[in-house]
Amino acid sequence: MKKYLLLSVISVAGIIVSASAAETWKEAFEAGRAASRERKWAEAEKNFIEAEKLAEDENSKANAIINRVDVLRSMQKQQDALKVAQTLDFTKITSPSIKNNAMLRLARSYREVRNYTESEKVLRELLKQESNYVFDNAWNDLGATLFALKRYEEAEQAYREIEKMEKFNYNVFLNAKLNLGRALNAQKKYDQANQVCQEVLADPKARPAHFVDAYTVLGDGARYRGEADKVREYYGKAIAMPECSPGRKANLQRMIDNLKK
Repeated sequence: MKKYLLLSVISVAGIIVSASAAETWKEAFEAGRAASRERKWAEAEKNFIEAEKLAEDENSKANAIINRVDVLRSMQKQQDALKVAQTLDFTKITSPSIKNNAMLRLARSYREVRNYTESEKVLRELLKQESNYVFDNAWNDLGATLFALKRYEEAEQAYREIEKMEKFNYNVFLNAKLNLGRALNAQKKYDQANQVCQEVLADPKARPAHFVDAYTVLGDGARYRGEADKVREYYGKAIAMPECSPGRKANLQRMIDNLKK
């Protein structure tokens, strides 16, 4: 009997398949991925739930759960994301890449509800795995967790681990460098933080979003040192960029305005 889910039409393996007639894990999973790309989060979650039910092995089941967790996080349902992530059984997952991804999602879910202690535990266990798949993300996430715990020197060390890897995602590497700048600022290593940010600004692979972060971190360092003119300069450059979100623009402008008081 066909399982009726949704009314949209998607393409799976070159064949047009109605998402309302998903009979296999692949059809339900691909329907969820298609909905996610269109940011139709509720629709995506329904499909990933169905994919989990239709999974014939633990790896496929875990993959559906991982994607459902990402959807819930995108919907700002952090508590729900954690509950779903906690259903992942790492002992049954045989694919190293899926297992590492699953552990990463659980760690992120803990961090997003501010359970930093559990997040750190999962990340350190992940970094003990034989496969180093998503280790770049794991080091960056560990740095963020340690930063939240105000263990800034350890956070710095975690961020620096990525460039020691033989292979890493360059976008993750740049994000980690900017996070390293924040950790250095927190330790009053302002010159080092400045150097890291200038390296990102000079990197031909850096994106405009990285520039926004770099100018923000440079402005933060100037603010900590009481250098009002540089605060205005760096925050002003971040604000002027189209990639700077409205929320960040408002926050940076408020800090600039506070300099006048």
